[in-house]
Amino acid sequence: SGINTDASHRFERGVDPAATKDVLKRAISLMAEVSGGTILNGIIDKHPVKHTPLEITLDADALNRRLGTKLTCDQIKKHLESIQFNVSQINRGHADRDQTDKDEMETSKNANVLDSADQVKTCMIKVTVPSFRVDITRAEDLSEEVARLWGYDNIQTSFPKVPAKAKAPSARIITREHTRDIMSGFGFSEAVNYSFTSSASCDHLLLVPSDEKRSVEHIINPISEELSVLRTSLLPGLLENMKRNNSQQIDTLRLFETGKIFLATRKGEQPVEKEMVAAIWTGLRTGISWDTKPVPCDFFDIKGVAQSLCNALGISEVLFEKADPLLCPYYQKGEGAAMVSNDIRIGSAGKIATQVLKNFGLKQDAFVFEMDMEAILSIAPIPGAMSKTDLVPKFPSLSRDLTLILDSDISVGSILSDIVALKKSQPILEDVFIFDLYEGKPLSEGKKSLSIRIVYRSWEKTLSEKMISGVHGDISKQIMERYGADLP
Repeated sequence: SGINTDASHRFERGVDPAATKDVLKRAISLMAEVSGGTILNGIIDKHPVKHTPLEITLDADALNRRLGTKLTCDQIKKHLESIQFNVSQINRGHADRDQTDKDEMETSKNANVLDSADQVKTCMIKVTVPSFRVDITRAEDLSEEVARLWGYDNIQTSFPKVPAKAKAPSARIITREHTRDIMSGFGFSEAVNYSFTSSASCDHLLLVPSDEKRSVEHIINPISEELSVLRTSLLPGLLENMKRNNSQQIDTLRLFETGKIFLATRKGEQPVEKEMVAAIWTGLRTGISWDTKPVPCDFFDIKGVAQSLCNALGISEVLFEKADPLLCPYYQKGEGAAMVSNDIRIGSAGKIATQVLKNFGLKQDAFVFEMDMEAILSIAPIPGAMSKTDLVPKFPSLSRDLTLILDSDISVGSILSDIVALKKSQPILEDVFIFDLYEGKPLSEGKKSLSIRIVYRSWEKTLSEKMISGVHGDISKQIMERYGADLP
């Protein structure tokens, strides 16, 4: 029932299974002494399984390596027998030591150094654990008992042998540290939250029943109800950080966090761990100043941070597609995007839905992104690899604009990606970006006007109007046919 009582404190530490009869006899004798009753002979024991003492095989040499001592078999046996362990020796052998160990044994003043400098006796011993020591289950527990009885102060200080050439950090560690540096450079502060969260966090995020983030791993002895499950997303922690800061009149906030999420599998098995990076931006776009007007941040601010992070990690082609409401129900409708690169979904970004804000006790808009570090590692270049730097252009560029009338539900990002893909066949195509978007009258309902600027440049000569007219016409025709677009 989870209620703490004197009995629960006693029994959670274990009870001696062999002491039942002795305790029973003592209790009966006291009853008979007080009441003047007569004790009958015999005991009825309904225990289904007879207690069998636990036997542990202990390697004395392994114990010494573990503790950093040079105790003999007799010394180990003496210590364990002093606390009612039954110890019997299985075998005894001899192992030659090198000259270094001989010198150490000759010069050491501790009593745990063996008398013989030529040979060290090693042995395997069998230890029978007394029934009242229910905390002893393995050889490591016996090593702890020997260390305690020998005295921690008697153990010499030693240092591990560290190779001169340290092992290089893994790509995962390098990418993680690089991500932290990049986000700090963007003006974000790092948050470090518990890996535990509330069991209600999934409901607060409006997750559908089929969402894998609903597979939470429950903690047996949680600190509190707010920390009762392992987190399946970094967003609840960041939203709680935002709530705490807002309560202290800190309305403009930029935070990020890198860490693992845990998705439960079958009962009794370890959860699946995924490393993620997430960020939150709320409040103003820039700090308050006398020479600028306060402008609130929006979706495109957090989108720009996410895209810049990918570019800094070496992932240049990132497509922002309309987010699936079943996968990201915590985003405001029409203001959520899935991040895709090389047909791999690496994360999402968007504005937190109004209902989710209410669930977390928040009163102002928040914009977030969450990215899968595992997916990033699968497509990002090797960390530390030599990057290529383009030379400064010698020849000027020319730009042409393309304005299209197309359906409102067409992804602008896919249009830009298709134009960028034409670089292979049109090497003079240098850059492409959007400079205007309009919806409303006099356009028909369900239509939008999109203006794109395409930049052309040659690395061999100066381009002329005639040279780029044909290329620009071909690109415009392909895009119009592919998306059913019209000219104004």
